[in-house]
Amino acid sequence: MALELSNISELLELAKSGDRRSLSRLLSELAESDKTTVPRPDSIWTLGVTGPPGSGKSTLIGRLAKHWVERGESVAILALDPTSPISGGSFLADRIRMEGSDLGERVFVRSIASGNNPGGISPQIWPMCYSLALCGWSRIVIETVGTGQSEYRIAALADRLLLVDGPDRGDIIQAEKAGIIELADIIAV
Repeated sequence: MALELSNISELLELAKSGDRRSLSRLLSELAESDKTTVPRPDSIWTLGVTGPPGSGKSTLIGRLAKHWVERGESVAILALDPTSPISGGSFLADRIRMEGSDLGERVFVRSIASGNNPGGISPQIWPMCYSLALCGWSRIVIETVGTGQSEYRIAALADRLLLVDGPDRGDIIQAEKAGIIELADIIAV
């Protein structure tokens, strides 16, 4: 059951003071509510990371997090994992591959089940990102579930889009096809 709006505001204020438990509770409440809004922060920067399953998204995010932390940034990662159409469960394991996710207080990783949302992205991702920015996280990374060519909702959500793909994903004709590849700001192979 979702908390009342006043409780969301209280959790947000506690999270702003650095209380990670309150931040976790806030994100859980936002994930479960379809009506809760959070004020838009003055400044927010998001990176969407997408690509096929097993292409190295989590590993690359871990390296990026380490790089940013070494430069004084704070990094929040929202890692979306697929929800099983059979059991309804989700194996929230992307963080296992993120070497930079154990860098202490400057990195926050939250695994989120994708649910039955189009493209695997919940509409509540925005309030979650806003909350993270309001709490002072300077880099917010959204890792999508493994995707195909036509799943590009993340491009509308993130400031920058990083497509991670493997070297054996097709020939030059495949690379020329429309889809997520033409929306990416950066392509990592």
